[in-house]
Amino acid sequence: MAFFMKKSLDLKNNKTSKVIELEKDSNERLSKRDKILQGGLKIFLAHGFDGASVDKIAAEAGVSKPTIYTHFKDKNHLFSCLVESVFLRWVTTSYTDSLYELDPPAFLTKFAQNFLKRMDDWEYISFFRLLVGESGRFPDLAHLYSQRVIMPAMAKITSYFSNEEKWHFQDPEAIARIFVGSLNAYIMSQEILCAKHYLEMPRDRYIKNLVDMILYTSKAN
Repeated sequence: MAFFMKKSLDLKNNKTSKVIELEKDSNERLSKRDKILQGGLKIFLAHGFDGASVDKIAAEAGVSKPTIYTHFKDKNHLFSCLVESVFLRWVTTSYTDSLYELDPPAFLTKFAQNFLKRMDDWEYISFFRLLVGESGRFPDLAHLYSQRVIMPAMAKITSYFSNEEKWHFQDPEAIARIFVGSLNAYIMSQEILCAKHYLEMPRDRYIKNLVDMILYTSKAN
């Protein structure tokens, strides 16, 4: 009996050990992928898309070149993954379900404030500038941003503006595009094109007047 109990215990320990090893391997792989993404971001921002080589990214990330290819097909794939990670981070952290439970004036104001906080993140602005600069030569990257970031966000706010109990828009989709487009235009003019040095518009002032126009259109105020 003692023999069988010991055998059973050994099998259990072996299974536990294998599970721990698998989890450790998974964590190490995830950690290496994150390191590659972080290293890639630094190299892309420093050298642009053309100047960012896989060798430079490997050196910055502290991994071998073959390791990069175990996680990403090529440089384009790595860049596209960065597009998702940098921009989706803002979407997932700034727009929680509780935001959509606010009354119209509070919702519009908070949504706009969260949106324009991106201007305070140099990483976001630098990467956005790089994406805009490369969009002509690499339209697939711009399409990726539109499909993974803009379209889902636009669909959600369009659905929110379609709530007849809170809003009275004849064309909720157009209003959603005008609202979000105006916020994007502010970031583009003030930060990407550096117009803040000669066409400065205080953020709070811009938000207040944009919100007032949307509320007036809806007559929700």
